Amino acid sequence: MPVTAHFRVGDTHKWELDTRYEGAVLEVGSRTVQVMSDIWDTEFYAKVWDEATGKPLDVSLYYSNESSSEKTKACKATVDATPEVKEAYRRWKIDRAIEYRFERRLRDLESEAIAFRKDDIAKVVKGRTATGVEGKVVVVLEKPYRAGWSTSFEKKLGIATSDRTEMVLASNGRKYERYQDVVWVWARNCEKLNYVPVDQVKLLEEVRNEIEGQYRLAA
Repeated sequence: MPVTAHFRVGDTHKWELDTRYEGAVLEVGSRTVQVMSDIWDTEFYAKVWDEATGKPLDVSLYYSNESSSEKTKACKATVDATPEVKEAYRRWKIDRAIEYRFERRLRDLESEAIAFRKDDIAKVVKGRTATGVEGKVVVVLEKPYRAGWSTSFEKKLGIATSDRTEMVLASNGRKYERYQDVVWVWARNCEKLNYVPVDQVKLLEEVRNEIEGQYRLAA
């Protein structure tokens, strides 16, 4: 059974009772909606597959703020989605899940790829100190950036500008090697020269296999 509900007439503010989406009703449900600042009501809706846009949409079975009105009572729907519609909806959900997980994982991997670690090669590209200097990152520290209420902890790099080192005796009696020529700069002012971009084609394939595998198991 298709959906009988009030649909907007074109781009106007007028609504008319009509019957649409035969064979495309995926589910019928209800939810709580706020109709005024301090008034809530129950809205029934039908989730349908909209062939024109290639995605699902919710059709309200509720007219204005009158859930008990005759106009609302005239609205009705029954699940009648065809196998083809169900498959299209399933494919849409898979594609959205792939897109969401890919973007989230790509963001995490790119953040990790550009983060500075010891032994990375850095170039100072801006700031008031050592602009243009390139070298190996020999120390990475978390330091307060700015002062007062706007203070935040950020990475500060010790970049060696030569291979000259010296042996230093620490307070605990142990000796360690220290670079003699080091400049200290904020990581935000540097470019990582050994940065390796994320292989997005490979990542997308991995995510697609994961999501499609999960949907196969859930079927």
